[in-house]
This record gives sequence, C-alpha cells and structure tokens, in this order.
Amino acid sequence: MSARGFGRSCGALDQRLIGVCAERGWTHLMDTRFEVRDAQHLAGLLADEGIADPGAIGATGGSYGGGMSMALAALRDRTMLPDGSLVPWRSPAGTPMRIAAAAPEIPWTDLAYALVPNGSTLDYVADARYSGRIGVMKLTFVSALFAAGAATGHYALPLVDPQADLVTWYAAITAGEPYDGNPVVERVRAELSAFHSSYAIDDSTPPAPLLISNGWTDDVFPVDEALRLQPHAHAAPGGRDRALPPRLRRPARPGQGRGRGPPRRGAGPLVRPTCGASRWSRRAA
Repeated sequence: MSARGFGRSCGALDQRLIGVCAERGWTHLMDTRFEVRDAQHLAGLLADEGIADPGAIGATGGSYGGGMSMALAALRDRTMLPDGSLVPWRSPAGTPMRIAAAAPEIPWTDLAYALVPNGSTLDYVADARYSGRIGVMKLTFVSALFAAGAATGHYALPLVDPQADLVTWYAAITAGEPYDGNPVVERVRAELSAFHSSYAIDDSTPPAPLLISNGWTDDVFPVDEALRLQPHAHAAPGGRDRALPPRLRRPARPGQGRGRGPPRRGAGPLVRPTCGASRWSRRAA
C-alpha cells in the first residue's frame, strides 16, 4: 500500500489540490492515528471481502514500512483515533481484527531518538524512552529524507496542521542549537515520541509476536531501535511469559547500505530481538 501523502494516496501532483487530498491528504510521517489506521482500514476491507482472515493478519515492511509494522504489532487488536484514544480494532463491517505476528525490517521504535539521538537509550532498563536534553540531529540523513519526501510526497503547508507540520518542524530543527527552551522543538519531540513511535503505544495489551531485524552498520535505524524494546516488553504486564532474549544472526545479504562503512558481505550480524515470536507465532495465528 502507498502511505498517506505518497503515490496515488494523495501524493501525485494531479491529486494534491482537489477533494479530500487538499483537505487532509498530506503525510503525517507514519502517525499511529493516521497512516497506521489507514493500513488497519485496508486490512479490514480485505477481511470484509473474504480475502483476509481477520484474526490472522501479518505485518512486515522495511524502514518506513518497518515503522508501520512495529506500530501495527504494538496495537495488535486496537486502533488509535485522531484524538489519541485507543478503541477495539474493527473492520468497516464491524468484524474484530487482530495482528497475529509481525516481522519489521530495519524499523524504528522511537522516531525522535532515531533522528536526533541524545544517548538516553539504555538496553538494560525497562523504560528507555527519549529523555533529557534534545540530542544531535543526523543532519545528512534527516535532510535527505525531508527532501525525498518533498519530491515524492505531499506535505501540509506550514502552520495548517499542527499534527503534521513537517515544514515548520524541519525548519526549527535545522536552525540548530540551542534547542533548550525552544517551544517548537519541544513540541516536535513530544509529537514524534507520542504518536510516531511504537515504543510509546500503551502496552497494557501485549504486542503481537515480533521478529525484528536491524543492522549494526545502519546509521539511520541501528540496533538500539530494536534492543530498547526487549526489556520494555519484558517489564510489561505478562512480559516475562512472552519476551525472549535478543538473538544475533549472521546476515544473508550484504551489510546495511545506510552506514558509514561500505556495504560488504559479512559486515556484521543483524540483531533480532524476538518478542514472543518463533515458537509462539503459530499459536498466535
């Protein structure tokens, strides 16, 4: 599927200024309340048409799609409304829906930390969310991603939508330090951490079984995006029964190409923290 604001989902030039695309069809940067809910709506339509089993939906994707599949797994049988509230996931015809398992490839779990890290992620604590002062932006990557999105997607005009004001957010972050006391930057951090990061989704419902892959040599979404989730899942209600320790695997493909080092075979292992996947995935389906 094309995420909201890209491709034929309001991303094409001939769509952006007409109808629903002009009103709210811009990208929200993989927002749980919008793009993730869009994917749930599509899965619900497929279930209502008898194409998909509503209780055995799988999710996978790489990078941007990895962020999507992480959020779908964290929600599992819930959906997040535009006001941030969680309700049971139902298809348009009212059928209960559920993610059975997910396999995110090179995803993020905390988007604010992934793009502007500050060293607050610790892989041995249960709560490793973004905290403390604003970190140092990955300028080359963030600028490239912003430019790519502007070239191929649909951004809201500045100050039109406070939930998706990517142009204003980018200008505030790239203006440089000091970030301390900057209300725009603080709003960006709060928005990305709360609604664009699977780590922040309420974990009172256990996530679907997960098999997560991140590359050691990936400078955009490295292994800490996966590692922070394991102790968090372990500490959640019922977590000791479902969270397995991280497992290291040798990659079957060259090292991640977004790192500083050249991609090469055997560049390093992928980390695959397994949260209830492998031997329990059949049981979930």
